[in-house]
Amino acid sequence: MPQQGCPLDLYDKPVNKFVAGFIGSPGMNFIPAIGGEDGQSVALDLGERQSIELGYKVQPGRNLIAGLRPEHISVVPPGTAMLKVAVGTVEYTGAATHLTTASTPELVVVSNGRAEHLAGEIIGLDFQPAHLHLFEAQTELRLEADQ
Repeated sequence: MPQQGCPLDLYDKPVNKFVAGFIGSPGMNFIPAIGGEDGQSVALDLGERQSIELGYKVQPGRNLIAGLRPEHISVVPPGTAMLKVAVGTVEYTGAATHLTTASTPELVVVSNGRAEHLAGEIIGLDFQPAHLHLFEAQTELRLEADQ
């Protein structure tokens, strides 16, 4: 399904996983996910399942792909985080830091400034649930909230 629109529309509301991954640099992170039993959460599979509250309904047990843009993720202390992961690599690009996790799948996090983290260190990742894009696993079409 092709999508037309201004670049920010494609960036903010991609119609499918292909468009989501095509727009933005570095590209969107994609994580296997499943709708939570309570219908209000989703379990992200980063080598182990970690559940997050969505603030809207999703069909329990539904196979999904979660998408998160690297610039929408913040590194926080593990005890206050939505997700916990180990650091894989850290790349300083001058004004920004690109951190890649040691999880499966890997996540890329982009932050302004120089974040001092070491490979193997456990960090917390946080984001606004509104920035999480959910795609139906089989069709790869983006779900709207409450769909």
